[in-house]
Amino acid sequence: ENPFGAGGAAKFGTSKKLGTAQTPALNFTGTATLTFKPGAWTGDNTNLKLSMTGGTLSVSTVTLKNAEWTEYEVTITNATPEATIKFEGNASSKCRFFLDDVKIVTK
Repeated sequence: ENPFGAGGAAKFGTSKKLGTAQTPALNFTGTATLTFKPGAWTGDNTNLKLSMTGGTLSVSTVTLKNAEWTEYEVTITNATPEATIKFEGNASSKCRFFLDDVKIVTK
């Protein structure tokens, strides 16, 4: 929801609207590693929520740095082929975030 292009990455949310991004179905079963590089809009909330349907993530929130990229690694377990992952701001406004280099490597 509320996606925008941002210099080769994606930006989600506005100053007044929540930003979310969701993967398509992952189409694998079992365990994998999710890596991604998010960043927070300067002055906005720096918590990014992670959730998964059809599986489990090793963390449910990461803390972003303002105007800076940080790479995170999260373990996926018990994934089903229909599983999806959702990235979401932590409040209904002022939760703009950037997202780049989302990768999933199965084990």
